[in-house]
Amino acid sequence: MRSGPCGLVKSTSQKGTVEDVDLAVASARRAYASWSLLTSYERSRHLYSVARHLQKHARLLAVIEAMDNGKTIRETRDADVPVAVRKEMLGLASMWPSTLIKGLLQMPHT
Repeated sequence: MRSGPCGLVKSTSQKGTVEDVDLAVASARRAYASWSLLTSYERSRHLYSVARHLQKHARLLAVIEAMDNGKTIRETRDADVPVAVRKEMLGLASMWPSTLIKGLLQMPHT
């Protein structure tokens, strides 16, 4: 990635190959086997962790997003990153049926 005004190289990335895609698809299929066995509550805990990590690194993600697509930091900080966090939280909200509530009720309370 180059800086627009001066052309300075800010970062580099690798191009994926067909083999990389095949490996990613095979990994996703293997992961699905165990993911599909999790309860809604267990899945929600994983999604919540992702959302928390997005929140924790929101500033860094906003800067990277601004550098990547030319938006202002304000736009990426106030819109793009919070939308990504909300999407993860909406994934949690979709799991609030009775199976998630049962999981919460079965949690050990300390």
